[in-house]
Amino acid sequence: MSKQLSEEQKRAWSTFYVSHAVLSKLISKRMATAGVCSLEEYDILLQLELSKSGRLTMKELAEHSLFTKSGLTRLIDRLEAKGWVRRECNPADRRSTFAALTKAGMSERVRSWEIYQEAIRELFTDKLTNEELQKVEDMFGRFLTGELDWQHCSKPPNCG
Repeated sequence: MSKQLSEEQKRAWSTFYVSHAVLSKLISKRMATAGVCSLEEYDILLQLELSKSGRLTMKELAEHSLFTKSGLTRLIDRLEAKGWVRRECNPADRRSTFAALTKAGMSERVRSWEIYQEAIRELFTDKLTNEELQKVEDMFGRFLTGELDWQHCSKPPNCG
């Protein structure tokens, strides 16, 4: 039988889990009210922008995001309908498709960042000292190694 979590461990996990959910919900609401792209759309637009060529295969994009394959396909469908992403054939592998960032998609990502960063500042960073922010980065950075090794997001350039 596995070792039980202590009360302290349960409280720490619960606080992290609920805080993340609440912050994500509040930020999403602000972005919707402002009429900019959703957090999910923003993540994909940013991942495409950060790629060397402004495009990634659907497989690469799935590896750089938290979406299931079917969820990602639906999201790319919506982004494509909005003109923010276009699908391109992959000449090196006819079985795969690129999702490519359009100029309109880049403009939306930049426009959305103003709302997103304001929400991050008001709801998160303004509530912490610089020392606490460094501790948060150090603590949660530990989870981005080993089994959870997400090299592409362990040190994002600045999200914007």
